[in-house]
Amino acid sequence: MANTSLKWLALLGGVALGTATMAVAQDGKAVLDALVKKGILTTEEAAEISKDAKTPTFVVPGGKNISKLSLGGRIQTQYFSFNNDDVADSSGFIMRRLYLGVKAQIGADWTAELVHNFADDAVDKAVIQWHGDILGQDAAIDLGFRKVNFGFEETTSSASLKAIERSPVTRFFVEGDYSAGPAGNDRELGAGSRRIGVFANFNDSARSGKSTGLYYGFAVTNPERQSGDLGTRRGGDNNVPALWADAGFSYKTDAVKGRFGAAVSHIREGAAFDAPVADATLTGLSIYQDMTLGKFNLAGEFLYADMKDGALVGGVAEDASPYGYWIQPSFMVTDKFELVGRYSFVDGDGRGLRLRDLVRRSDSLLTADEIQEIYLGMNYYFVGNSVKLQLGYIMGEAEIDGGASEETKGVRTQMQILF
Repeated sequence: MANTSLKWLALLGGVALGTATMAVAQDGKAVLDALVKKGILTTEEAAEISKDAKTPTFVVPGGKNISKLSLGGRIQTQYFSFNNDDVADSSGFIMRRLYLGVKAQIGADWTAELVHNFADDAVDKAVIQWHGDILGQDAAIDLGFRKVNFGFEETTSSASLKAIERSPVTRFFVEGDYSAGPAGNDRELGAGSRRIGVFANFNDSARSGKSTGLYYGFAVTNPERQSGDLGTRRGGDNNVPALWADAGFSYKTDAVKGRFGAAVSHIREGAAFDAPVADATLTGLSIYQDMTLGKFNLAGEFLYADMKDGALVGGVAEDASPYGYWIQPSFMVTDKFELVGRYSFVDGDGRGLRLRDLVRRSDSLLTADEIQEIYLGMNYYFVGNSVKLQLGYIMGEAEIDGGASEETKGVRTQMQILF
């Protein structure tokens, strides 16, 4: 894994050097052109100066049509400390995310984007995109590896999360299993997040809030959530594609701005979400809203899944309908200081839930029916969202219906820088 990370670092470092060199060349030419335009230099004199200066140029083998190349990254350092019932407490520092990526504009309509997360030594995003007009609609078609448009909190960039980590509800619905559960009944559904496929988004400026109006999208992907070996498929028992669709509306007035929408998913391979039988199916629903009124913001989401033979109860495959919701108010006290609260609740309906899976870096023993979490935190923006310090207090509880319960309580803090 270390060798892989070094190769990625060398590759992206080379891109960064090339980008800087290209910028020098473009800036030098722009200065000479301006001097010629003002009559300070003749065209011949400018050409001679350029020749003598031996201005470096940027060359990409097979990529001479690149018109723009950008480099970006993200560093998040986190400390956590949890007091866990029944098991040892957990605490420590982690490098939560170490992102480095490059995006290339190729001609007028094509882009390529590649992002690597060194903290997990895994690809975060790798897509080829065509951008243009389809039947009068602004469209973007992606081919490759990225997140599907399912789960509002999941598709919110980790750089913009107000509560440091995503809620237990989101983690249950979109992430893969982290604990060794009963065979065919792993806890998280994996019904979202990153997949390989083709993705069509329409009116993304409205989706991002840059404009108002309707936005929507569709996707056809591999059935399983993927994060590691992107070149390997599970095999002949897992070949039916998963289907995704979403739509929403972005609005803005003098007093209020925001967006609301819904997303649906349909996964027709039991192995893709660790169901007890191969022909199990999962149909998911996300309904969300995000509204800002002055310094106050209120966001929330409801997630639901209708699962055929999706849970293992007493050794027998049964239907299940897990659901959950989260609601998050926040208030900008000043232009730099923000207060945040969030309440989350999730019911696994037979799938089984653990705090250690859904409250990141906590630990637990109990496999429960329900989990709730309360988060109280504050954020300080040193340089907008580019340099941000976050601190939060977390209280999580897992409970068996009418029976035992287990708690975890702790603090989490994170420093972030974007570049």
